[in-house]
Amino acid sequence: MFSFGFDVWLHYLQTAVSANVGFEFRFLAFNQFFINAPNAPVGIGVSITSCVFLAILVKHKPGAVAAKALPPAPPVEWSNNTNS
Repeated sequence: MFSFGFDVWLHYLQTAVSANVGFEFRFLAFNQFFINAPNAPVGIGVSITSCVFLAILVKHKPGAVAAKALPPAPPVEWSNNTNS
């Protein structure tokens, strides 16, 4: 799990001895990553902050972009054609 900035999430955490359901808040950088660690916790969580921003992103409808006139062609001196 990696978090940069402000994050709030609900989680379920399972270890060999106990289980935990909870609500967590983190500010600034935070990370946890277990590889081949004995009795490492296993969990799943849903970031509330990410869900809010995902909903905003899905609802966002960008406005129409007005077609603009094309710029003029470059001068002939800039041509790569060596025969002219």
